Amino acid sequence: MTEEQAKQKLSEKIEEMKKPTSKVIYAAILQDEKDKTLYKLEYGTNDGTGTNYHVETSVTEEEKKIFREKMRLEYSLNEDGSKDIIGVVTETSMGKLLSSFYEPVEEFVRPIKAGIGISDITSKEKTGTLGGIFLGSQNNQTALYVISNMHVLAKYPETYNQWVPTKDQEDVVQPSEKSRESINLKKADYKIATTVWKQFGPEVDVAIAKICCNHDAVKGFYNSAFKMNPFVEEFEINTAASKLGYKTGLTTAKIKSKHAAIRIENPFTKVNGLKKHIVFTNQIMTDDMAEGGDSGSLLIDQYGVPIGLTFADINFKKSYLEGGVKIKGRTFHNRLDLIFKMLEKGENYNNKNYPLKFKYFFT
Repeated sequence: MTEEQAKQKLSEKIEEMKKPTSKVIYAAILQDEKDKTLYKLEYGTNDGTGTNYHVETSVTEEEKKIFREKMRLEYSLNEDGSKDIIGVVTETSMGKLLSSFYEPVEEFVRPIKAGIGISDITSKEKTGTLGGIFLGSQNNQTALYVISNMHVLAKYPETYNQWVPTKDQEDVVQPSEKSRESINLKKADYKIATTVWKQFGPEVDVAIAKICCNHDAVKGFYNSAFKMNPFVEEFEINTAASKLGYKTGLTTAKIKSKHAAIRIENPFTKVNGLKKHIVFTNQIMTDDMAEGGDSGSLLIDQYGVPIGLTFADINFKKSYLEGGVKIKGRTFHNRLDLIFKMLEKGENYNNKNYPLKFKYFFT
């Protein structure tokens, strides 16, 4: 199908996902890897026993004929049918760069760095990932900030009746509150930042925290830092991307879509004791590359450019082979260009005016 047809079908699936009884949990537009004029719609349904994988192509017989002729010409010298495969490996240019700087760890880490486990100070059951450290400017005053997900750094409200996420400024700790109990640290020793900006839906799940002043969390940081390229609005589909997460460390997978939507439970809202769902749109979708605990990781493209923020993943009921690689599910990432455009405007869930201009990431 054409790109416009695929976008129309995606819009229809998103409307279906918004219904309380919907079994559709994600949908995404995929571009054909061989004929870039063709697109298809991928979506997943959950029948209560797991996620099933579906693809709609709507390709006419005439389109198939033209496509076969193009492929015959394009691959006439490739008799064995082989092609380049991007699997879950670490030997990409960005993977080598990341691995030379970081090694994910659970214990007390100073100075702090991307890929380590963090949480808000009240959360004894969850640990997420410090995605990255960046230099930001507010009212011509620069400071260091960390980025992760709101569902990682915001405490969940004790009572739920409507859309009521916490409006407090949470203390961010490293190691996470869950890990701290085993290594006997005091509060003053492990607080690293305070949240200043949070947003949950409909396109981003993000929390920004300002690193504490005069703290050994960043002692010597400037002397050893490596400035990373800025985020970009455009990136290539069907190419490799990497992430560094607290749970699974450094992984690489293929970018499948820049037009994806996913339906998840909203941890900040319940009505009559029942959890509500929220649909996130304009997401990046990759092959599976994360697990619980990796939320908040930065997604880095093949050129070393940060493009996304990992926030959700799904596992298929039954895995399938693609180019000899076993695909077990999908991972979803917020777009960094959308995050920082919102941040610069100061918009967030509680209408708090906190405009912050992004300058660059450190690694």
